[in-house]
Amino acid sequence: TFIIHAFDGSRIACAIIMQPPQFLEARGFVPYFSYSGNLQVSGSIDPITTSHLAVATQTFTFSLDGVDPACSSGAGGAANSCGIHIHAGTSCAEDALGHYYSTASDPWSAVAYTADEADQAQGTFSVETGLAASEIDGHTFIIHAFDGSRIACAIIMQPPQFLEARGFVPYFSYSGNLQVSGSIDPITTSHLAVATQTFTFSLDGV
Repeated sequence: TFIIHAFDGSRIACAIIMQPPQFLEARGFVPYFSYSGNLQVSGSIDPITTSHLAVATQTFTFSLDGVDPACSSGAGGAANSCGIHIHAGTSCAEDALGHYYSTASDPWSAVAYTADEADQAQGTFSVETGLAASEIDGHTFIIHAFDGSRIACAIIMQPPQFLEARGFVPYFSYSGNLQVSGSIDPITTSHLAVATQTFTFSLDGV
């Protein structure tokens, strides 16, 4: 339990420390192994979550810098133009292979970013791949240029693990009027001479 105390030291609120919902991410983009152009993509794709509805679906949010400025009006006519796709490969040092999915048809063909005036791209997509989160973990996320060529690569992986405490309720014996809300996250542990918890909090109603 994470306990919040009043000025007089009494216990006024309580939340349980737990792992947050699990998700994947892709960051640390590098040039695609065979790309020799000048575009340098950076940024992140996170969170990448998987929902198991009729067809397993990945939903991901991206924030990228250095994308192809020719994508300012979205994708063109070339295959994979301005694409942002999960590929079957598992390394950024070699061919990333084709799009990764287990459905009957390719769900990635129409998934593309639009560049703004600063050569940045942001957005959220949901793609019905038929793949579980465990199946995409370790695979490549590829960024394409306007002509459809592959310009950048990052590996999908689990982010560093941390804990959180949220959903505060009044402490079981507290009968006052204070109503604490907010969150304590992330809660990380470093193993130095003495194991140490570091946490960030944002609370209302203290």
